This record gives sequence, C-alpha cells and structure tokens, in this order.
Amino acid sequence: LFANPAVCHHIAEVMKLPVLVVVGNNGGWGAVAGGTRALYPDGYAAKMDAIPATAFSSSPDFAALAASSRAAALTVSLAEDLPGVLEEAVSI
Repeated sequence: LFANPAVCHHIAEVMKLPVLVVVGNNGGWGAVAGGTRALYPDGYAAKMDAIPATAFSSSPDFAALAASSRAAALTVSLAEDLPGVLEEAVSI
C-alpha cells in the first residue's frame, strides 16, 4: 500500500514495462508500528495493544489491482508454492 499499487501497475501498462512485482502482505505496516514504538516508547500509541491504523483486518485484492491493468496476476498463499509461481511469472 505504501508503493501505491494501482499507479505502479497502471504506469507499467502505459509504458509497456516488463515489471515483476512481488507483494509480501504481512497484514499491516510493521515498520510504522516499530518506528512509533522506537521513537516514542512512552507515548500513548506505544502503550496500546496495537499501534492505531497499522494492522489491517482486511487488505485490498492485490492480484485484482494488477489484473485491472491487464497484468498477469498470480497469488501464492503457501511458501512452498512460491518458486513455481515465480518461474511461471517470469515466463509470461
């Protein structure tokens, strides 16, 4: 989400760029949460169970975003499936 995936896929289509995007979806903005705790360890947010607005109960369908720009969109749920799907992706 930080990289603005809709724009990424759109400009790749417009410019006809051969781009491979791998999204590691960890369900939140861990770097933001960690940075907040590191910079403000005694702050209000750090005292909460979860830093506000950094954990996602749902995420966009990233494959659908890619497909909306006519990109090949592959999804992997299991780590052991990743090598085969990456091989497929680079051959498309």
